[in-house]
Amino acid sequence: MVLGGVIVAAALTVVAAVYLLLQPDRFTAMLQTQARAAGLELNLASPASPSLFPRPALDLRGITLNAEGASAPILLAARGRLVLPWHTLFGGPTVISQLEIDSPRVDLDALQAWMAALPAQAQQTPINIPRIDTGVEITRGSVVRGNEVLLDNVSIRAGNLVSGQPFPLSVNAVVAGKPWRLQLSATPRIEGNALQLDHINLQLTQQDAVTLALDGRAHWHGAADAAASLNRQCTIIGTRQSLTWLSGLNFS
Repeated sequence: MVLGGVIVAAALTVVAAVYLLLQPDRFTAMLQTQARAAGLELNLASPASPSLFPRPALDLRGITLNAEGASAPILLAARGRLVLPWHTLFGGPTVISQLEIDSPRVDLDALQAWMAALPAQAQQTPINIPRIDTGVEITRGSVVRGNEVLLDNVSIRAGNLVSGQPFPLSVNAVVAGKPWRLQLSATPRIEGNALQLDHINLQLTQQDAVTLALDGRAHWHGAADAAASLNRQCTIIGTRQSLTWLSGLNFS
């Protein structure tokens, strides 16, 4: 009985320490505040669940992201996980080590409606690159428009997102029953009030059919204000022909 009491007391101490260190209510409130600043509402089906091992993390379940006042959600996800560095727990800067999202569903119509409703002054707000020191992993995602599934079985892996450092991104998805793969590498940096993407290298491939390669640079001032200067190479593979097209591409 004494041993059992010690074990229970130790378990309660660990649970209390986890909540005191991670403060899930504080992190949840922080995420919701950041969402409101962008005109969004973030809701969870249940309070965030903290854990310390093997790494400090917060588990988020039943994630819903809406535009303020909108009924159709932009994003639905079964589960999310925020992995945090140890120094964040002890008063260091709030940095996400890794972001993991399972089974997200993005409604393209709701996303476009939110973007169209952004006030004009939001376009002039200084842009900041959120720092993610380890990366992003998204599994079993989908992109829909109404009842139509545009992208299915989406998986995304991304590396460190730090200004001035190369950012790798890999996306796999099924489009109209055919597998597609996108690989991107670019170096993001802030120049004035614009997001600059240098050393862009993008490859879009449909298995055994099409390969599109782009390289160059781009910048974004917010909302729809963007411009790019890219070279492109397109290879179309058929049973009897192969076509390669290389030209300069500029658009804004």
